[in-house]
Amino acid sequence: MKKIFITPKIDYDKHNQSQTIINTEWYSYLSKLKYQAYSGYFKEEKDLIIISKNFDGLILSGGGEIFSKEKKFKNKLRDEFEIRLLKNFTKVEKPILCICRGFQLIGTKNNSKLVKTKNHIKTNHKIYNTKKNNIFNVRELNTNSFHKYMFKKLDKNFEVFYVSKDKSVEIAKIKNKKIFCFMFHPERKNQSQKNIDLFLKKIFK
Repeated sequence: MKKIFITPKIDYDKHNQSQTIINTEWYSYLSKLKYQAYSGYFKEEKDLIIISKNFDGLILSGGGEIFSKEKKFKNKLRDEFEIRLLKNFTKVEKPILCICRGFQLIGTKNNSKLVKTKNHIKTNHKIYNTKKNNIFNVRELNTNSFHKYMFKKLDKNFEVFYVSKDKSVEIAKIKNKKIFCFMFHPERKNQSQKNIDLFLKKIFK
């Protein structure tokens, strides 16, 4: 069974002690797809190298804001951790899936501009295929939407696969790398869930 590492949220309790938080939906969702899910936060580079060598894939989970949009120390810590993990998994050429916040992080680090959304929080919408004969070969999907910010245009390093009616980029990939990006949450309920499950299996094949 393939092992997938998922990045957690980082927060502080009432005693100002740091803690990691992972949505339990991820564990049940990946288990349904026959993957083993693991999570954690590590500071030492040697630990990140071990993770990238011993796991079959990486998911940058959603939830919360990136540091450039909400300048809190917990967001800075998480950004730095996820960027270091990205570099390690890219070096060993293992697949990476960036979800919502994770997509926003990697997009901004690749010179793409985030803009405020309208009507993209706690809703469902249709998204439309922009390319023929790509690995996500379905004309349209119906997905959830929970994001405050979106990309209407991505840097030339990206391929765009799906956009919503207002041109928000919903599925994309970095060219020549195994780095995929979803602005929606696959682990939460989607009307096109069967197709989305198949997409994940293609990414982590």
